[in-house]
Amino acid sequence: MHFDTVRDRTNQRAPLERFTLIRAKLLTGPLLHDIRTLRHSIERVGLLSPIVVIPRNGLFVAVDGRKRLAALRGLAFEGRLPDALRTLPYRTLDRRRGGNASYAPLPFDEILFRKVLNHSKTGLDVETIMAKLGISRQTVGDIMSLSRLTGELRGAMFARIIDFDQAYAFAALPTCRRQQEAFERLGPRARPEDILSEG
Repeated sequence: MHFDTVRDRTNQRAPLERFTLIRAKLLTGPLLHDIRTLRHSIERVGLLSPIVVIPRNGLFVAVDGRKRLAALRGLAFEGRLPDALRTLPYRTLDRRRGGNASYAPLPFDEILFRKVLNHSKTGLDVETIMAKLGISRQTVGDIMSLSRLTGELRGAMFARIIDFDQAYAFAALPTCRRQQEAFERLGPRARPEDILSEG
């Protein structure tokens, strides 16, 4: 089996109504604050990175970008969604069947991963990190998303025990504990959709 990296590394677009979550979450406390902050950011500068999805039954299940999706829905409900976001950019995690087993390579190495995180911790914004390291917005976004992985799963990712799609799916789980439990239960050959069902 072959896990394709995020398909073609290019963005596609679809209407907001076609996006869904695995499980709806009650928006309270810090989560609600994060979503309000995102709403203001999206109104000011737009959506900086696409929603990462897995296609299911004609819908797109959000793997990465769940808070952004909630913020966009709130803006749409209030009639304040920017015209440029009537259709949303997304990227698809694509599982291809058949053929020889192969590893979906990471679009960055461990050194670059650490550099991006270190720059981010010092307060540099995405544009500055891009300019300093000569990398794309997409690479910065991927690294920031995968920074949510536990130390053990990061190690597994860089040791090529899990691939890019699996790492993205583990990073989408809500807590480090859930990530670890899912990895222990499902193992390194888990399909991304099975990992996400642990959320």
